[in-house]
Parts: sequence; C-alpha cells; structure tokens
Amino acid sequence: PAEAVAPAEEAEPAAPAEVAAPAEEAAPAEEAVPAEVVAPVEEAPVEKIVEEITPVEEAPQLEQPVVGPVEEITETEVELTEEPVPEPAEEPAPAPAEELALKVTPSPAEEPTPKPTPEDNDIIIFIPPPGPAVVPEQVQYLLIGAGTASVSAMRAILKAEPNAEILMVGAEPHGPYMRPPLSKELWFNEDKTESSQLIFNDWSGNKRSLFYPDKLGDLSELAPGSPALLKGTKVTKLDPTNQKVTLSTGEVIKYGKCLLAPGGEPKTLSSLKPSENNACLSTKVHLFRNIAQYQQLSSELNENAKVLVIGGGFVGSELAYAMTRTGAAVYQSFPEGGNMGRVLPKYLSNWTTKQLEAAGVNIRPETKVVSTECTEEGAVQSTVEYRRFWLSGGPQRNGRICCER
Repeated sequence: PAEAVAPAEEAEPAAPAEVAAPAEEAAPAEEAVPAEVVAPVEEAPVEKIVEEITPVEEAPQLEQPVVGPVEEITETEVELTEEPVPEPAEEPAPAPAEELALKVTPSPAEEPTPKPTPEDNDIIIFIPPPGPAVVPEQVQYLLIGAGTASVSAMRAILKAEPNAEILMVGAEPHGPYMRPPLSKELWFNEDKTESSQLIFNDWSGNKRSLFYPDKLGDLSELAPGSPALLKGTKVTKLDPTNQKVTLSTGEVIKYGKCLLAPGGEPKTLSSLKPSENNACLSTKVHLFRNIAQYQQLSSELNENAKVLVIGGGFVGSELAYAMTRTGAAVYQSFPEGGNMGRVLPKYLSNWTTKQLEAAGVNIRPETKVVSTECTEEGAVQSTVEYRRFWLSGGPQRNGRICCER
C-alpha cells in the first residue's frame, strides 16, 4: 500500500488502491519497512514502485526480500512458495542513502511440517465398499428362468416396447447360454483349450461362444430399456392372484407380467440314488443338463473309461455319439426299440441306431436298469433287464446284460 512506502504529502499521486494488495492480505503493518529506511521520494516515484510489485492474489506469500537501486529498477523479483523457508534469512547489507530498499521481513524459519499420518488426523473418513444390489420390490416384466425361452421373450418384449423394465431370474451362476452344444459341438472341437472356454465351431465352421451375446446387467443396472439378470437364485413360490413371487433368498417381488420358463431336470432312477452301501454313486452317477455337468463329465472320460448312458432320446443319443470321440467304451440303454423311438418313425429310428452302432456305441434297446452297485475297486456295476434275448455283446446271465464302468 502507498501509505506504507512514503508520507502522502511528499509523494506524487499514488496508483489506484486496487492495483496494490489489500491490507489484510499483505504482510502485517508491523513487519513493513520503517519510514526512516525509505529513500527520498523524488529519486523513486511511488507509482513506479507500486506498479512493479506483484499483486497479492498472484503471490499469496512473499518470502525473499526485494532490494534494488532506484536508478536501475527494471523488475522486482518475488519468489513464491507454499512452505516456510527452511533456513533463517540473512540480513542484507545496509543500502546507501541514495538507494531505495524495499524490504519485507520474512517469517521466522520453522521446521518442515511432516505429512500427517492416519493416526494424526482428527477425522478419518471411511468409505465402505459397495454392498450387494437390492432386489427391487416390483418390476414390469419378470422372466423366471435364464434359458433360451427367456432370451427369446426378452428380445420380443424390447422390440415391441424398447423402454420395458425386464428382470430375469436364473438358478445357475452363468448368464443365458445355448444348451444343445453341450451334447454335440463342444465334444467335436479338437482344440481342448477352446472347449474348456466353452467355444465351439458351428455347422458353418465359425467359432462361437456358448453364451448369448445379449447384454444383461446386474440388479444395480436394472432400468427401463436395460434388462438385468439375478443369478444363482430360484423362485420358490408363485402367487398369481397377488402377482408376486418369493425367491430362495426370502425376498418378494411384485410383477406386472410373468413368464415361467425354468426348464426341467433330468429324470433319475431309484437304483441310481446313493446309499450307505453304495456311496460311490454320488460321484460316479451324473445327470446331464448344464455347464458344470458337462465340465465334470468331460474331465473324467479317456480311452480307459467305460460309461453307460441311460436314455435313448435326443440328448442321450447325441451324448453317446459324442463321447465315442474321447476313446471311451460307451454303452447305451433305453426301453424303446431304437434311438429316439418316441419321436421318430420306426424306420428312421432304426437308421439312427445303426449310425450310432457304426460310431462305436454299444446299443442295448428294450432294456431297463434294475440295479446298480459299487464294486470293491470303486467302479459302478449296473444290471439291465431286457425284453428279448441277446446273443451278442457283453456277458450274459439269466437273460441279463451286465455293464460295468
């Protein structure tokens, strides 16, 4: 400020007050240069000195003294820093009477302040990790099941109503995927690395993933026009009157419209259920429907394995044919007269059976598994009862064929 440089009656008109720093932002008045140190005003016009001082808003703190003769003043250097000067300032030599010394007394030297540690902070802000997404209380469309039917329904709904709110609920830990390649194409891929990654070659020779490409977010991404998938959850109760369902986790969801497409479970036989005397059946008998079951079965088959396929429908016949590529000895038992006998005419069923036999499958038509037990070696022996006597294939005992894996 001008009043800190020279008396007003001796100075020429000072520069506007806004050019200089406000008094509260400049160094305290008691730290300003004493009046007797200032040289005569006529040798150093006040306005020239004031104009050469850097504004306070650009230099929050002055640390180094600025000294220079009046005759040669061309620039006043001001050094800025945010930290206190670590070393004590040295007193400059006395300036001659004919020189102007504009001195700013620096603050006493202080030790550098160490960076605070969490223990030194007065307040510690803890941000917890994001928790699981909350199940919505109500949705517009609820699709129970995460298979092909639900994917097709989702596509049709979004085509007719792009801003529809859709929630899909599936029991498996995966997103929707195609099930047919589990019993066909995945077994034919020569690249085992790709098969383990659930990549197969379609009938056109193109590589495809088992999973559908449709975008499905998690619960936190559920929004109009943005479908979401709730994985690893089953619907245990359906109340169509009140339009709500109960999940296996206990939550209740209300819906506007609901699609039931949960799929099915493979049938099993009482003779295949594990018991105290047949504990090995828990690891030797497999149901076949999903990714986990494909991965487990494919990891156990090799040229030394024997496997009995019970069932002669589409999945059983496809799987029996595909497993011959592993080198395993494959047997197939079913009560019909030929493969897929319930869906194909007799002549076509007989032709299909011949194709599987040519591929190496040991077909046992018109048979039924009546008992299964664990051997001392830990293998499984199944006894099948048949309707007509067989003279070829497998050991025969009282009209029964024994197959061992």
